[in-house]
Amino acid sequence: MHVTLQILHSEEYFQQMDREIDWDETNDPKKVSLAQADLIFKILTCEASIFLLRRATGSDGGNVDIMVGVRRDFIKEYEKSYEPYNYYNEVD
Repeated sequence: MHVTLQILHSEEYFQQMDREIDWDETNDPKKVSLAQADLIFKILTCEASIFLLRRATGSDGGNVDIMVGVRRDFIKEYEKSYEPYNYYNEVD
C-alpha cells in the first residue's frame, strides 16, 4: 500500500507556507518553534493513520473514528496555541 498524501512531515507542511522550522532553537521569531512543528507532525501522523486504516481490509471502522478524534484534539490544541491549521491532505 502506498501513501499518496500531499504532506507527511512537519517540514513539508511549513514549506507550503514558506516558513522554516527553528531546528537549532535560536528563537528566531521568523521561524517555527520545535514544539509547534512537533504538534503538526502529530496531526500529520494521525492523517496518515486515517488514510491507511480506511484502505486496510479487515479493519474496524471504529479505529478510524478514534484516529479522527485524536487528530481533532491535536488540531484544537494547535489552533489554541498557535494559529489555524491548514488542511493540505484530504483524508476525511
